[in-house]
This record gives sequence, C-alpha cells and structure tokens, in this order.
Amino acid sequence: MAHTIQKIVITISVWYIIVLKIRRHNIIIKGFVETTQNLPSYLNICKRSEPNIDDCVWKSIDKLRPYLISGIPTLNIPPMEPLLVPLVKVDQSVGPIYVKSQYNDVKIMGTSKFVVEDLKMNFDDNSFSLQIYFPTLNITSDYSITGKILIMPIIGKGALNANFTDVVVTSVLSGERFKKNNTNGIEEEYFRVTDVKVHFKIGGSNTHLDNLFNGDPRLGNSMNKFLNDNWHIIAYEIKPILEEAISEMIKELCDDFFNNYSYDVLFPK
Repeated sequence: MAHTIQKIVITISVWYIIVLKIRRHNIIIKGFVETTQNLPSYLNICKRSEPNIDDCVWKSIDKLRPYLISGIPTLNIPPMEPLLVPLVKVDQSVGPIYVKSQYNDVKIMGTSKFVVEDLKMNFDDNSFSLQIYFPTLNITSDYSITGKILIMPIIGKGALNANFTDVVVTSVLSGERFKKNNTNGIEEEYFRVTDVKVHFKIGGSNTHLDNLFNGDPRLGNSMNKFLNDNWHIIAYEIKPILEEAISEMIKELCDDFFNNYSYDVLFPK
C-alpha cells in the first residue's frame, strides 16, 4: 500500500521537473503567453539547437531547486516541500496481493532533495529521458484498507507513516509533432505524447499503519512486521500495475499541457 503512494509521489516529482523544463520558456498570465524577455531571472532558457542542451537543462533544474520548495505560482507549480496529494486509490486484485485501499491528505517530505543522475533531450526522435535519485522520502496520510497480502488478511483505517531510502526513478517520454491551427486560426506545429514509460527502484522501506484490525495491538504489530519483512515481494507484485497506471496518468496530463502551446514556444530553436 505504502509503496503505491510512494511510486505515485516519485512520478509526480519527476514530472514536476519535466514540466518545469518545458514551462521555463513562457509565463501564462490571464491566458496570454508573454515573451521570454519577461521571464523571471531564475529561469534559464535552453534552446533545442544548443550543442549541450542536456547540460543546460540540468543546470536549469538545479537553479530552480530553491523555488520548488515553496512553489512557483506564476508557473502554476505548487510547493514540493511538502508535496501534497489529496487522494490516492488502489484496487489490486491479481496475483498474491488482493487489496482495496484509499489514502487521503497524503503529505510527502524529501521530494525537493532530488539528484538528477541522467538527462537526455532527443529532439530528432522526439524523446526525453530523466533519471532521478531521492535519498529519502517520508510519506504520511490517512488510510483505509481491506484485502489480503500474500497469505495474510489485512483490514484497517487510521494513520500511515512510511519511509523510503535510495529511490531511483527513470522516466521516458516519447511523442510526435503535428500541425493544427492555434487559437488565432494560424497553422502551427504542436507536440503530443504517444508513450510514457516509468520504472522504479527502491533501496529500503519501513512502513507503519496505525489501527490495523480495529486497533488490536498484537495483530497490528504482527502485520506491520510482516509488511516490512516482505516489502520487496509486495513491491515486485504491485510495481507493473502501478507503472502502467501512472504512465497513463502522466500521458493525459502532458497531452493537456502540450495541446495549449506550439512546439516553438515550448522548445525554441
């Protein structure tokens, strides 16, 4: 369960950075796109014709780090520290893990401490890849869960506290360019996402669920120990479904964004 929240959190954090890279080229105010000379000084412009575009984007991301902590309202970017997720639902009914769970008021600490390990911008085949390392992530939320994990039944409703270490996430976005008329009726080239791949690797995990089995301390302690002793197995079973679901979610979000701005606005020459 907690791994479910963590993976969604990582994915949100990764695409914060991708969207920031895109949005550094323009500011949206009252529905109009301002020219780049009006951009804040802390935003670097990386043109796609630059020979060292990857290094430029890398430095731009690092320069933005202090502003990500409190958010950037002019770019419609909420705070990363803490990162707030109102609601997460999970319905897993295949294999040895069968659970239905819901997480409310999810709060994540540590997302702003990311380290960019690898970044590649390929404008020839319209693909972008990003690998990020998170030293630690702490997640708290209200939860409710019912079902079975491996051979153990589980039911509970209360508070969740989870810690994850040495988290590595790799995301690859592929797309294509196409032409359409903008809001002024002028034909321009746009970008749409055709595929998103997300992969996770977790170094360590420790999770605690309060009030399992209606507050029975013996059963609750046993289940928490079972979850922490077997977190690798649980993560392995849930991981493919989560990666697919999150990839679809990212694609929808990216399509909504790319549909509003021409390719040359997002990626100037």
